[in-house]
Amino acid sequence: MIYESLKRNILPILSNFVSESSLYFCFGGTSKLVATVVTYPVQVVQTRARAGIGEKSNLGAIKIRRPNIGFWFRGLESKLVQTILTSAIMLLTYEHIRSLALLLLGFI
Repeated sequence: MIYESLKRNILPILSNFVSESSLYFCFGGTSKLVATVVTYPVQVVQTRARAGIGEKSNLGAIKIRRPNIGFWFRGLESKLVQTILTSAIMLLTYEHIRSLALLLLGFI
């Protein structure tokens, strides 16, 4: 959703100054950055639950003693490097293959 929004709103403005390929790469990385930062605390809780770390509450959630902001985002840097580059390359490749397919089918 973020990728499509960036593509729809920012691409027409910046495409005169920067190549579309680099914009697709940046949009893919930006959208994955936001998604990873938002969902990372949930992944931390899931990992701790699978590993059996922490105390289980009545609702099956994990109780954590004295959590701070660093607790929720420990290890985020390596996760960001992994996911941002992968997503940026994947969406860049997708856009090029999509353009080629539309060209071959005669839609462009």
